[in-house]
Amino acid sequence: MKTKNHWIATSIVVGGALSATLGMVVRDRMDLPIVERVAFGDAGPLVASRDNSQDLTEIPEREYFEQMSELLKREYVDPITDDQKLIAGSVRGMVSSLEDPRSLFMDAESFTVFQNARQGKYEGIGADFKLIMPAKAANATENVFSRVPRLAIAAIAPGGPAAQSGLKPGDVVDSVDGHWVVNNDLLDEFRALQKKVLAKEAPADELTKMREELRKRMERSMMPMRARERLVTGDSGNVDIVVTRQGKPVEVKLAKSTTSVEAVRVEDGTFIVHLQAGVGPALAERLPKSGQVKLDLRNNAFADSATLNEALKALAPSGTYGVLANERGKTTPISVTEGRADKLTYTIIVDRSTSGAAEILALALAEKGLAKLEGGSVAGDPSLTEVVKLPDGSGFTLHRGSYRSEVKK
Repeated sequence: MKTKNHWIATSIVVGGALSATLGMVVRDRMDLPIVERVAFGDAGPLVASRDNSQDLTEIPEREYFEQMSELLKREYVDPITDDQKLIAGSVRGMVSSLEDPRSLFMDAESFTVFQNARQGKYEGIGADFKLIMPAKAANATENVFSRVPRLAIAAIAPGGPAAQSGLKPGDVVDSVDGHWVVNNDLLDEFRALQKKVLAKEAPADELTKMREELRKRMERSMMPMRARERLVTGDSGNVDIVVTRQGKPVEVKLAKSTTSVEAVRVEDGTFIVHLQAGVGPALAERLPKSGQVKLDLRNNAFADSATLNEALKALAPSGTYGVLANERGKTTPISVTEGRADKLTYTIIVDRSTSGAAEILALALAEKGLAKLEGGSVAGDPSLTEVVKLPDGSGFTLHRGSYRSEVKK
């Protein structure tokens, strides 16, 4: 009995080591890293250490980037001549530290692909993706290196490979070309089983089995943003994907291609709207002058404020359509100037793939009594994200706030 208990304890220790190893791998490869915030004292200097001695260079916060750049150029072993690379690297770190799945840094190639999709020109499998962050653990230190987002399909371009294969918004990507897309689920299950074994509520051999499964998965794995990059870039070659849909795996094989999506097209009297550059003029040209119009805002996962304003101007009279609010209490009116002179009313088809600016558009029109919604629930994420391009061609998205119908008193 003593030997058996020793073996169980050893198994749990090894399991803990595996968790730590996984944590380090995740930390080193993290797309949205969890940053431990450490107080620097009342004066608040940022400190860069050149070695393990007391030889420290103190850098005031306001001058941090400039001084840090000079420090790297002066002290790094190899010459540093590319300032743009330093700027992009610092922005990557700052955006990643926000821990917000809607605020993402992209290198020049990925950013170009992203911008093209905002013009209705998709590569890869013809889909938009979103990152879903798991809830924070009650004990923050327990999960500090392994809070990894899940990669899910947010919207699908009509006629593209994803649409033809039967993939759907809401599908969670489990693997790409045989590589497990890392997420918290299995690690959380592992930790839960550890606790059960310690409490003698589960046999230790179950822990051994799960530990081996976790080890094998980590040998062939990729982080969510790497998986997303593989799925949205390129116009040739095949890709094998396993997604989870309603708890069950679905496996598909797709051929990458280019997919073009119109800003507005009409099918059976319904205006199918894709919020992208040029959507305003396209709506203004095709909408009737009066009457009831049916709009389809499904499969809209991303648009910035300029695109939202374009669409509102084409659909609604001048006026204020709620506000964009952030957690600091700042509110920015969502206003239309020089809107429609006449007044149309709308029936808007929505579902869980109606997100972001499209969700704001639907809710704002409904709140003003200009539209009624049908088809199902929206995504529940009426947030607005801006796009920022950097001089080296890279860029990032920045979550600005969420829609509110009116300013709270």
